[in-house]
Amino acid sequence: MHITETIERALELLDKLRMIRWDRKNNYLASTELGRITSHYYINCDTMNTFCKGLGIQLDNEEDMDENEKRRIELKSDLGIMKIIAQAKEFENIKVRPEEMDELENLIKKHWIFEE
Repeated sequence: MHITETIERALELLDKLRMIRWDRKNNYLASTELGRITSHYYINCDTMNTFCKGLGIQLDNEEDMDENEKRRIELKSDLGIMKIIAQAKEFENIKVRPEEMDELENLIKKHWIFEE
């Protein structure tokens, strides 16, 4: 694969995720507010996409508007927001130390509120 193809694929993906706006015809490229936030806080693009979908921010088409509005209403609670944050890709790299296992098991038994 040629480097220009790699760059174009990356630009298409970022445009699809609304991190940038790319007008291929006019060679216009601009970052969006969403892209700047993602970059500034080193958030994975997949994580930001998950956050947007979960919070009903990213509207791909008008058919999704009703469902996104329902999501916004559902997520008024702290629990709803925590469920979305817990889906962040960045948490995949967290390692649990063996000495923490007993403590985590106790927390899960006493306070686990999420569905399995």
